[in-house]
Amino acid sequence: MTSNRKFWLLLTFLPGVVLGQSTLLIPYAATPVIDGSVAPGEWENAAAVEVPILNGSKKVAVRLMHDSARLHIAFWGPLESANIRFPEVLIDVEHNKSAAWLPDDWWFHVSASDCEHQGQYGIYDSCAAERPNWTARNNFSPGLPKTDTVEIQIPFALPGIDLQQTDSIGIAFVATNTASAWDMWPAGANRLSPATWGNAVFGEAGVSGVVDAGEALRIFPNPVHDRLWVPAGSDAELFDLNGRRVLEQSNTDRLELTQLPRGVYLLRLRHGRGQEAVLRTLIKK
Repeated sequence: MTSNRKFWLLLTFLPGVVLGQSTLLIPYAATPVIDGSVAPGEWENAAAVEVPILNGSKKVAVRLMHDSARLHIAFWGPLESANIRFPEVLIDVEHNKSAAWLPDDWWFHVSASDCEHQGQYGIYDSCAAERPNWTARNNFSPGLPKTDTVEIQIPFALPGIDLQQTDSIGIAFVATNTASAWDMWPAGANRLSPATWGNAVFGEAGVSGVVDAGEALRIFPNPVHDRLWVPAGSDAELFDLNGRRVLEQSNTDRLELTQLPRGVYLLRLRHGRGQEAVLRTLIKK
């Protein structure tokens, strides 16, 4: 096998997988039409989460997928109907989970205009009815009909997402009135602290990137560039094909693999009482 070829394991396609309370897989899917209207089936393969609002009495649905060049995101539900909730997307490109905002962290906001800012939350100096570098439909306007559906398309090139260099990002979704309410997914996240945001892993065409060894034991992505996600609280040992243990971590939700050479490895994973599996994974460079 030459060094620039990919080696795939046979996996089951699992569209829209959400693993744990703050980790999701971003499926590769057909490009939706970003027109502010959710057509039947248009978002059925997307990852699905919810942002509870109004003390949990209502929920805003969020859908997320990609086409290898752009993120596609949809918010629908009681946005303007719930006494105004504007949708926002927060992205931690380098997925470094810093306590405070860094230059790789991005804020995207949709209200009467579209706004984005790099490195700081809530800076409105870029706002325009239509931004030239990303797309959102619908914007909010006085009167009827109320805006309860917003579709967003963000090119990878804008925040600097490079799937040749990374397979995951930090992400959070916000429904806000910009004055007193900032409701978020994941639950308990803080818009000012990327360390509290969720984890999102990019799926690839035709392959979910998930290895499923039972209800509680899933690892992803597979193949992996640098970071392998496992169920939170896992004890993990990684062995090469000669049986040498090359990595061991306890009570973790991820394995950092950047220092390991490309190849196939065996992962021994223990999680909870009596839940154990030996899985194959591939590190690709």
